[in-house]
Amino acid sequence: MTYRPLNPVLLRRLARAARAWRRRAGDRRLLATFDERMLHDIGLCGDAARTEIRKPPWRD
Repeated sequence: MTYRPLNPVLLRRLARAARAWRRRAGDRRLLATFDERMLHDIGLCGDAARTEIRKPPWRD
């Protein structure tokens, strides 16, 4: 069995995806703490916020 080095482009894409997933998860955790007034201030209703919060991190 021969060793084949990992593709650096693929590694960068995976790292970028992981950072985006982590950011989305954090943003959704923060959104979950907002009350109705705060949601209204950012232009969201409770239903839209709950829909966004339920999304997995890999979904944009």
